[in-house]
Amino acid sequence: MIINLFNIFNIFSPKLGVWIDEKDNQVVIKNVSEKTPAEKAGLQVGDIITQLAGQEIHALVDLKWVLFYTDMGSTVTIQVIREGETMTQEMTFSTPK
Repeated sequence: MIINLFNIFNIFSPKLGVWIDEKDNQVVIKNVSEKTPAEKAGLQVGDIITQLAGQEIHALVDLKWVLFYTDMGSTVTIQVIREGETMTQEMTFSTPK
């Protein structure tokens, strides 16, 4: 099942700007929207999200929970697996203009 996380939360919750697929206890990026925190952090299609803001991510519900409790304007770390290598990036959730 592919989910659009760009608009899934209310206007006060940060958005990653990605489409994901949840499969086999993994959250896999299927699309990265332009000019979003995900694109600015260098996330790519095929990346597997394993941590966000220090919390392990195994399912969509994990990701939703972390985003719900993350403030707009916050800078957090996101850890992904890309082509077998673990990578950690910083991501800033800008406030809406």
